[in-house]
Amino acid sequence: MQLDTAPSGLHRCEVYRVGAVEAPDLPAELLSTESGLQSRQSSLTEARDRKARLLSTVRANSTQLQGDISAIQRRINAAKARRAARAQAATASTGGTTPSLSAALGPIPPGQAISPFPASVPVTWGRTDQGVDGTTTPGAPLLAMGSGTVTIGHDPAGFGDSYPIIHTSFGEFYYGHCVPTVADGTHVSIGQPMATAHTGTWGNSMTPGGFEIGAWPPGGMGAGAAIRSWLIGLPRR
Repeated sequence: MQLDTAPSGLHRCEVYRVGAVEAPDLPAELLSTESGLQSRQSSLTEARDRKARLLSTVRANSTQLQGDISAIQRRINAAKARRAARAQAATASTGGTTPSLSAALGPIPPGQAISPFPASVPVTWGRTDQGVDGTTTPGAPLLAMGSGTVTIGHDPAGFGDSYPIIHTSFGEFYYGHCVPTVADGTHVSIGQPMATAHTGTWGNSMTPGGFEIGAWPPGGMGAGAAIRSWLIGLPRR
């Protein structure tokens, strides 16, 4: 007799049901992957938008900064033009020439320097640091040591709100704590008044008539010693 080894219908159903339970849930995995991708896409979009906003802000700030720089440069150029016009008007008012004390004091040898202090005013020489300190009569004129161009320095905490620097053929020298009486860029002749001794406080000098004269640009605290004897020995006119 032959045995029937084929599974019964019930048995076959149980096999199929077990297989269905053990098979992977592919639609659920796909949904999870899609959700993750959408989340990453949203994050990337948000990051891109932040970068775009930041770039827009940087560009706007750059444009504003460039505008501010241009406005400052225009003001500087306008100030230079006004200063040049004043200097030209001053020259025209004196007939195109600048008066010089040397004309009445006789000829001075080429390259010769004279003392910044007229012979008619007293001078007391003091200590030596970056330049040579001293005092003179408050409000007294200080003369150009030689022919050259005067520029104006600004050092409110040191040499003063403004102070003259003369550029000559034999050197450049600053008149610290002295009040300039000529405009920046003015050409002066030897012996021409170019500053006055201050009458109160000028920079960190609180002694009326105080000054410091030294080689430009200022050196160390012992730089004045190199010119002290020469400066004191200059002829006074």
